[in-house]
Amino acid sequence: MFAYPKFSLIAAALLATACAPMGATWSPEESPKSISVEVSSESYIVKLDGRKGLFKGEREELKNYLASLGDLSTVEFSLRRTHKNLGVDALVPVEKELLAAGADPARVHRLAEIGFDYQGQWADVEIIVKRYVATAPACPDWSRPDTLDNQNLNGSNFGCATASALALQAADPRDLARGRELGPADGKHTVGAVNRYETDNVKPLRNQSTKQQD
Repeated sequence: MFAYPKFSLIAAALLATACAPMGATWSPEESPKSISVEVSSESYIVKLDGRKGLFKGEREELKNYLASLGDLSTVEFSLRRTHKNLGVDALVPVEKELLAAGADPARVHRLAEIGFDYQGQWADVEIIVKRYVATAPACPDWSRPDTLDNQNLNGSNFGCATASALALQAADPRDLARGRELGPADGKHTVGAVNRYETDNVKPLRNQSTKQQD
């Protein structure tokens, strides 16, 4: 049996690798897993007891419905009348019930338009409920064999842990679809930091330590 020198075997292996057909520079297997964010919308109708607001039984049913929605701080509510005989003020009692149940005031909207006409049935105000729902990718994903090859592709399960954790931890799934508007900023304070930098008067960092103080 003829023994090939070691360097010959190495050269032959490198040559075979170089001549092997290269895979595509991108493939679905190596792309990070994505989170699906969908909008869920439904309507809930209530009947008003004239100027007194909601009927007692109607109020209890509304409370039970709102409780079934879970955390209301991330839910958007739009209120509209179902017939023109009611004024916009008729929406106020319903709005109070939503706020008392924990709805975010910034996400409760009064609509001036007239909604669907229920033909005088048991409906005066329509509550349009809109929620964002985040769905994690199907994980784990072992569709691509986890074997060594010359493709240099990530495994099919790449990104599963990160995407799944983010979908479960997001307090408001809407943030995964679009960011929030920036709040007011103190321009004078911001410019002061730039001026200190340009004049070489940057404030030193505070000395912090995890050591127990004597």
